[in-house]
Amino acid sequence: MEAAACPYIVRYYSSWVEDSRLHIQTELCQCSLRDKLSEHQQDCADPRFQEGELIEVLQHVASGLKKLHGLSIVHLDIKPDNILLSRGEPGYFKIADLGLAAAAIGARCDDITEGDCRYLAKEVLQGDFADLPKADVFSLGLVLYELGTNPNCLPSNGPGWHSLRRSLEVALLPELSPKLLQLMQDLVQPRKELRPTCEAVLQKLQEDAAFSHPDPVQVQALQDEARRCREEAMRNRQRADEYWQEILCLKKQELMYGKSGAALGDGARVQLRRSKTSC
Repeated sequence: MEAAACPYIVRYYSSWVEDSRLHIQTELCQCSLRDKLSEHQQDCADPRFQEGELIEVLQHVASGLKKLHGLSIVHLDIKPDNILLSRGEPGYFKIADLGLAAAAIGARCDDITEGDCRYLAKEVLQGDFADLPKADVFSLGLVLYELGTNPNCLPSNGPGWHSLRRSLEVALLPELSPKLLQLMQDLVQPRKELRPTCEAVLQKLQEDAAFSHPDPVQVQALQDEARRCREEAMRNRQRADEYWQEILCLKKQELMYGKSGAALGDGARVQLRRSKTSC
């Protein structure tokens, strides 16, 4: 599957049935975004995710969704539990658990299984499947809202649930920049046609300096290039040292046999070059 090549989607390896149970082998990750929410509550004086952290999550998850949507696949269950943090550095937030995924185009009611109602777009509940990728965009917006208002939990029903389908409570996000607040509001627009695509979100993050945040894929590429340059520089220094030792060896031989080197025939001079390490 093409999605396996995307660093923002958990890699699938194999699956098998054993004792009437389906087993799926995927890449091992460090923890879920839900775990990070809990860590913030326990370890941080302010458990809310800061702007840079929110932009990082947005960038990574939007990149994974862009890949899925480009393959005409919708996830339909984007939530902190299904966003995993990779092991090692740099870390990537990866989309996991495509158990409810469906075709982005032509899906029927029988094809759709509703995800977690706390993050679900209202149009999906109403059976409107005309632009399902925008439902994933809506869920991502509510994930960011939950991170930014941590430890507030999203409501699963009632007036609070309906209120978030109209507008975010920006008063709970006083530390965020107006641009990020507006982008989050755009993600959860009640009218799906007004929500941006994931591609448009990434384009905005890239173009607007206010959202500047290093892409770990680009960071890794730069680190790899820097490592290659260091290794090449080391090899060049080694070659220079070897060449310098060769020159010193020849100088010693010239002093022994005379500055003109007349006592040495061409064959002997070549032999000296080959035996420089013995000097």
